[in-house]
Amino acid sequence: MPRIYIILSGLLFAVLQSAYFFVLEIRLTAAYPSFLAVTLGWLVGSVVGLRWGSRLAEMMWINLSLLAFFGTQTLLYKFPYATWMLPVAALMIAVSGAQAGAFFRQNREMLKSASRLFFWENNGFIVGWIVGFTCFVQFGPVYLIIGPAAMALSVALSGVLARRSVFEFASTPIALSDAPAGAGDDTGEGDAVRF
Repeated sequence: MPRIYIILSGLLFAVLQSAYFFVLEIRLTAAYPSFLAVTLGWLVGSVVGLRWGSRLAEMMWINLSLLAFFGTQTLLYKFPYATWMLPVAALMIAVSGAQAGAFFRQNREMLKSASRLFFWENNGFIVGWIVGFTCFVQFGPVYLIIGPAAMALSVALSGVLARRSVFEFASTPIALSDAPAGAGDDTGEGDAVRF
């Protein structure tokens, strides 16, 4: 179950990134500044998320990321082709990028190694870019509203299930050889401790 959550997280990051790209291309500029804003904003946000990402809960990051995306979309619909909005958009993109950095910081121990976490997330990310492009071509601007919200919901649900299965595994009794017999509760079962 954790792999599904990790892959879906990669899908969400790619869907958000591609949606930002399409919104900026349509409403701001179809030149290199849009691509540069998405790329640099996402990378800077990822570094910030890696550094300080564990301070907020995962659902808070998902909500902030969606709020930033829909805020960017709303501002660019209100002020189309206003190049002064580029730094604002890059800042909002950085908020979503911080979610990606926080994901790696918070979930680095979910699998046996960080390289496996990156492998599965990256597979989802690649598929997510393909899905994002295909859905935008097929459904147009409607996708820019439904796509990120639907992916965020699927990540939130899979995250709950993945965490539950990880916590259920972690809550199995572990025998501690150092613990003296009867050192637990009043029932005399001191040789097993629940975490």
